[in-house]
Amino acid sequence: MVITLIAVFGLQRQIHAADPTRISFNRDIRPILSNNCFFCHGQDSAKRKAELRLDTEEGQRSPGVVVPGSMSESLLIERVLSDDPDFLMPPPDSNKALTTSQKELLKRWVVEGAVFEKHWSWVAPKTTQPSKDRSSNPIDAFILDKLIERGLKPSPEADRATLIRRVSLDLTGLPPTMQEVDAFLNDRSANAYEKVVDRLLRSPHFGERMALPWLDAARYADTHGYQKDNHRSMWPWRDWVVKAFNENMPFDQFTLQQLAGDLIENATPSQRLATGFHRNHRINAEAGSIDEEFLAEYAADRVETTATVWLGLTIGCARCHDHKFDAITQKDFYQLVAFFNNIEEKGVDGVGASPNPQMKVMIDGYEDRIAAQREKIDRLREQIEKRADTLIELRRTWEQTIAVASLDSIWSIPQPIRFRSTGKMEFQPLLDGSILVKGDNPLNDVQTIELPLDSGRVQTIRLEALRHSSLTDNGFARSYDGNFVLSGFEAELNRPGESPQKVRIRKAQAESERNAWPIQASLDEGPDTGWSIEPAGKSEAHLAIFVLDQAIEAQAGSTLTVRLRYESKEEQSIIGRFRLAFNPSDRAELASPNLQHAAVIAAIKTLLAERSAEQCQQLVDAFIQSSDDPEFVSLRRKIDASQSELEELIERSSATVMVMNEAAKSRKTFVNLRGAYDQLGEQVFAAIPSSLPHRIRNAGETPLNRLDLARWLVAPENPLTARVAVNRYWQMFFGNGLVKTTEDFGTQGELPSHPELLDWLATEFVRLDWDVKAMQRLIVTSATYRQSSKVNAELLEIDPENRWLARGPRFRLAPQLIRDSALAASGLLVPVIGGPPVKPYQPAGLWEGVAGINSNTTRYRQDAGPSLYRRSLYTYWKRAVPPPSMMIFDAADREVCSVKRRLTNTPLQALNILNDPTYIEASRWLASSALNEVGTVYDSDSRTIARLFRKVLARSPDTTELARFESSIKQFRQHFEQARESASHLVRVGDSPVDTKLETTELAAWTTLASVILNLDETLTKE
Repeated sequence: MVITLIAVFGLQRQIHAADPTRISFNRDIRPILSNNCFFCHGQDSAKRKAELRLDTEEGQRSPGVVVPGSMSESLLIERVLSDDPDFLMPPPDSNKALTTSQKELLKRWVVEGAVFEKHWSWVAPKTTQPSKDRSSNPIDAFILDKLIERGLKPSPEADRATLIRRVSLDLTGLPPTMQEVDAFLNDRSANAYEKVVDRLLRSPHFGERMALPWLDAARYADTHGYQKDNHRSMWPWRDWVVKAFNENMPFDQFTLQQLAGDLIENATPSQRLATGFHRNHRINAEAGSIDEEFLAEYAADRVETTATVWLGLTIGCARCHDHKFDAITQKDFYQLVAFFNNIEEKGVDGVGASPNPQMKVMIDGYEDRIAAQREKIDRLREQIEKRADTLIELRRTWEQTIAVASLDSIWSIPQPIRFRSTGKMEFQPLLDGSILVKGDNPLNDVQTIELPLDSGRVQTIRLEALRHSSLTDNGFARSYDGNFVLSGFEAELNRPGESPQKVRIRKAQAESERNAWPIQASLDEGPDTGWSIEPAGKSEAHLAIFVLDQAIEAQAGSTLTVRLRYESKEEQSIIGRFRLAFNPSDRAELASPNLQHAAVIAAIKTLLAERSAEQCQQLVDAFIQSSDDPEFVSLRRKIDASQSELEELIERSSATVMVMNEAAKSRKTFVNLRGAYDQLGEQVFAAIPSSLPHRIRNAGETPLNRLDLARWLVAPENPLTARVAVNRYWQMFFGNGLVKTTEDFGTQGELPSHPELLDWLATEFVRLDWDVKAMQRLIVTSATYRQSSKVNAELLEIDPENRWLARGPRFRLAPQLIRDSALAASGLLVPVIGGPPVKPYQPAGLWEGVAGINSNTTRYRQDAGPSLYRRSLYTYWKRAVPPPSMMIFDAADREVCSVKRRLTNTPLQALNILNDPTYIEASRWLASSALNEVGTVYDSDSRTIARLFRKVLARSPDTTELARFESSIKQFRQHFEQARESASHLVRVGDSPVDTKLETTELAAWTTLASVILNLDETLTKE
């Protein structure tokens, strides 16, 4: 309480030092009324007492409430000064009380005329100029005005090494290389620093750095969230953001495309992809959840995110009632919901990677690789067909063997005519006649496969469940354990001109089955029973046969429909690769290896002279696949491997991404009473809050849509968007925004420390046509930004948070920048831009500890190779268990929109950097590179230390630091000479190879010293 009062009185002293002559309603009075009075006498009509409003001029001017110039006639003053607890305001039971200073401010305000002001952020920013133009960069003039008012003076410019490290981290998220530092130190031209800034703004890593806070705001993650927390595929949208920043897309277009790119006339694929911004929210898949409830949640999330990101308002407070403090009604909230309530989506749909609406995105760089792979396969096929031509006699013998074989011993593999899936799964036929199930991975599914019945008879159907590398643990399904549960198997006969006829199945038999899940249970029509197997075995296939009650005599044009049901509570337990086959006998051998495509059998039955070219080719292909000729076997393996590589390339060449898309039939929007989705009040239509200025078109016959909303956000009359955007840029560079409450520009938010500067930046941003790079350049080239961050005790006491900017920024780096800097300094960083998320080192068991039932993100499977060393922007983000190395340094959890990061300093952070494999491995590489670049290992400890230091901090160590490190390296050598096993263990942490040219104990000693440098406060801080 004492600290709070000191802060309040300090702020008041600063306010009156700035303007001691008159009281300002926005600066001095509104905060008092907002904190103490608006809850009962504000916007919310449901909670308003005595029908009195103090948040509007009209309410204040109610008879006798506030009488300008007269304290004795003003009821407001009488009530706040009263000693009677029944008359006093705020009432004692509210646990609020005005200080003496606050009462004096209210009295002065009334005496001076009780001038009312509209809230500052609701008024359009005005282009103002500082009192004197003291600098070529107006930012510095505005800052200097405030410093002079408070008797402060700016700090000198930071030294060059510190400056290039600071701006490199701020604009690319990476430290400068030693070569870049040397080039800057040696460049004595007047614009040397500006040249560095321009180089950094051109870097492709600029987009990655700018994307980091945007992903937090957009609540971007690689899983859906909630209990199941399944995988989602949204990374192409993340790459769109990086590209947009690198190409310097104007912020107004950046806004339009992300909120409503799909509604732009003749929208391009890129503009549609941009709308993934509002599909980044969590999506539920929990059984028993209610669609309407979560559709309401998603729409509300979009409103709250839009308001936070572009307006800096806590509009979500109006979801259940009128906003207590700001001029936003509950009706306003649901009129905004109407903009987002017409999307083609389901409320409970978080199973597949890309719930509808979705789009397929083609990924650059794959076309040439796919074409080359296809040419390789064609060459291999030419070789194998040439070999087949030389074995013509052997092929005829093979054909004759099949022709005279008993039909009962051959399983005929039909070529499916069509597939259907209730869960929108996709089906890919493979060369061996099996079907690979791809696409979405729903909780349950019913698959319908239509098969031709051209000739012969059918009495037994065989179903094979086959392994595939795309399935969990190379198993049989994409379920959490790779297992399946077939809850139902049905067959239906379709003859031309006749109604479909259900085929009765007499019995079922399986090669293997799990306890309580027998094959016969797949025929009982109950969804909670079925056939399952033990997936942990080594069998490559699991077989089952279904014997029909009566044989089907095939007729031309007839088809047999097989229906596979997966409706049990064992969610996502769907066979991922299967093969169907027919046999004419009811005593067919279950495990017979004699399978042939139906087309091959038909070709063999056809007289040689009457065979078509297609049939001849089918026989050649079948012979090649079945022959045990060594050359065939070798070529088949090469073709299979090459085909798998091709399929993988094709799979990776595109991704399905969630986007926005308006439904053909509009959904109605209602005010939800008390925020309850099923308590519907007044029907509302899309509209802008009436308290905010707008010249948006009248809805008329055509309802307003998201494009109208997006255009209003960047329209000249909108007082908030430009202010909010430049404030976040300022926060990125200085730690705090000019408005400290970045997320709240409303009544409960803080006043801007430099209101004139904020307005100038906002209007300048618009004047520059929303040029994002120009704004970054403007800020980082200012003398304010370039100041030294060193602070003395007096300045720290006067301005502990550096709000008046008498010194340069100094605060803990974002966790992504800490990790990336270590990787970059060590030489481990793989700087590839974009692509699917990667899974670097992480403690074992974290995902399993909070895994949802049947989640497809139950187990964390660490990547290998270059993926371990990608930038943190690309690290896989599971909402239930975000990357621990990020969270320990206060990263946003991305459950909801976040525009301001917490800053803490805890012992766990130091323990993380000292023990995380990433940092230990980076320390080893850092040590190894410094030793190799200096020359001989024992050449000079001081030279090696200086090189290590410069790689990390850009500057050289001073004499005191050098002496400390020279002493430390001697101690580390002595330690590892006596603990060689520990040294060997230390240098082998991580997957990268150890530098065998260096002696193990020496490398361990320098690795430890490098670890100390990576753990320095200066390393973890932007100086």
